[in-house]
Amino acid sequence: MARALKSTTVQFGMVVMPVKVYPATQDKSVGMFNQIHRECGGRIKMPKTCPQCNRAVDGSELVKGFPLGKNKEGKEEYVIITEEELESLPLETSVNIAIDAFVSSEEMEDPRIPTNCYYMSPEDTAKKPFVMLVKAMEDTGKWAVAKVALKEQKEHLCLIRPFGGILILQTLHWSDEIRDFTELKVEARLNDKELELAKSLVNAMTKEVDLSSYKDEYRKAVIELVTAKREGKNVLSPVAVPKASNDDAMMDALLASIVAESNKRRDALLVEKKLSE
Repeated sequence: MARALKSTTVQFGMVVMPVKVYPATQDKSVGMFNQIHRECGGRIKMPKTCPQCNRAVDGSELVKGFPLGKNKEGKEEYVIITEEELESLPLETSVNIAIDAFVSSEEMEDPRIPTNCYYMSPEDTAKKPFVMLVKAMEDTGKWAVAKVALKEQKEHLCLIRPFGGILILQTLHWSDEIRDFTELKVEARLNDKELELAKSLVNAMTKEVDLSSYKDEYRKAVIELVTAKREGKNVLSPVAVPKASNDDAMMDALLASIVAESNKRRDALLVEKKLSE
């Protein structure tokens, strides 16, 4: 477990318990690249200066560099990655958001999913009230709303939820930070058959989902890109943008999708049956 981010207390009515706050997640996409001076290959320092050229540099002079570590001479080495190469990564998600499944909203209660999430665990002197609070929240199905100031000394609105015997703290946006979406709403006329087919497809795609089975394909593609460049191989392999469905073809697309999902489910059941034999 990472080092505690903060020591604080949780007040439950008149019960006060000392706790420690720990990072619950680790963003592995941060820090993949360093800014590199295109002219000499030096890593840029802040404010934007190149230590090798000993001068300030403009944003137009910078490129992305994937760090490889130090060479035998102790100098940092990088593989330069262009924006064109990143845009050409073979990732469907770079051009399309494909719904993989629908799940019941009641099933998505894992509070570690949001970006700003923290574990809370008691000090030794507060084990009993902490366990009491966790069990009380679990038994009543209630979550807590509070405020907290973390390491950046900025106050956050937060939600506290019981999870696996501990508490999870999730920071929230203040109401005045949330943008209005009214102008984004649209209306369209649907007939009963279209809506029923759409509901059928949603039901056909509904299944139990194991979130741990989903992997970050972007990180994998970047590593493969770096490896290919080091080996002098061709690295450009853009993904085709799916053709948008028009209104006339929507019914056919829905029907074809329902059939495809039914076939997938049938094939999965056959595989499961063979494995159990």
